[in-house]
Amino acid sequence: MKNTTLLLFFLVFSNHFLFAQTNITVGEEASKINISQWLKNQPEDDKLKGKFIVLEFWASWCKPCLNAVPHLNELQAQFDRPNLLFLSMTYEPEKIAKDVFARGVNFETPVVTDLTKETQKQFGDGIKDLNFYPLTVLIDDRNIIRWFGNPEELTVELMEDFLKGKALNSTDSEDLEFVVLPETITRKAFFTLFDEEQPKRLFYMQALEGSAEMPIGKGIYVYGGGAYYQHVGLRELFHAIVPETKLIFPDTLKSQSYDFAYFDKLPDGKMYDRLVEQIAEAINLNVETSNQPITQYQLKIKNDDRLKDTKNRRFDYARDGNQLQFENISLKLLATKLTQLSDVVFVFSEKDKRTINLTVDANSAESLLASLKENGFAITKRKKKMKVVELK
Repeated sequence: MKNTTLLLFFLVFSNHFLFAQTNITVGEEASKINISQWLKNQPEDDKLKGKFIVLEFWASWCKPCLNAVPHLNELQAQFDRPNLLFLSMTYEPEKIAKDVFARGVNFETPVVTDLTKETQKQFGDGIKDLNFYPLTVLIDDRNIIRWFGNPEELTVELMEDFLKGKALNSTDSEDLEFVVLPETITRKAFFTLFDEEQPKRLFYMQALEGSAEMPIGKGIYVYGGGAYYQHVGLRELFHAIVPETKLIFPDTLKSQSYDFAYFDKLPDGKMYDRLVEQIAEAINLNVETSNQPITQYQLKIKNDDRLKDTKNRRFDYARDGNQLQFENISLKLLATKLTQLSDVVFVFSEKDKRTINLTVDANSAESLLASLKENGFAITKRKKKMKVVELK
């Protein structure tokens, strides 16, 4: 009897992966803030140039974002000065924002939207969106990024130092350790803890017995700094939460699966390194990182007839022995999933929006590349420097 592991891949709040490289660097010039429309509390002087700016990113679905509104209102009232602008930015249209206002979320700060999402991209992964919500960025009157993090970490003392031009220290969050759970956590309990005040950081990782082949996991992504998985392989887990990185790890772990839960409500510039260290500790390995030129395989469409658009956005995938079966998968997501599930790094940079059905032989890198070519793809190789994480 065939052993088929079937997966319905659930995505919560987002159709792309949670973490990516960030474009925010303290001490560097801030990207342009693009405002499509002022939605509420537009100031008489709405020019941004030459002002200190508290840029707060929010979205209607982000509960921590909306919970932070009273805190930001209080800070704005306390620091009422003409050269300081609080700016609460979404990417959603006016109708959705008005629905939020009607639910009793009382923004006293100016509220704007960037319908192009360019601001979110430039302060996020550079491709699609922010890396995490909520996110607050402090930009000084010379357009230099001075601090970024969770809005609840923005204190009165931090604001005072910001406006005085003093060097801003990170909050104590950098030294705050994970609460490591000794026993499994249910999906319901995970979301309950995520919504509560404490803990700020949570981690759980448990190796499962009886893993005979490379596993495929069930993932629930939490936009805002967390992920919940069941029966996930190490490579798939790692590349989902820390992409743009090549992972090297022992062959003995390639068929091992894990249950995994994680969140970090205090994101900062070291969040990825912190998570990698915690994963390595959980599986009793050490971490070495480097930057190396890595071969990437660029996928391009060669035969349209073999890559028919299913016009369906309900994505599934499964493993049947060495066969990987994808249903209704976008081409960009296909490159991501193949990278997660194989030893090969794939990229797809074309703007094609179709979704396809595809079965490939993942027994080896050679068979995988051959399957993709047979199914209508052209493949070119290129070298690109990537961060390499080796667990050993």
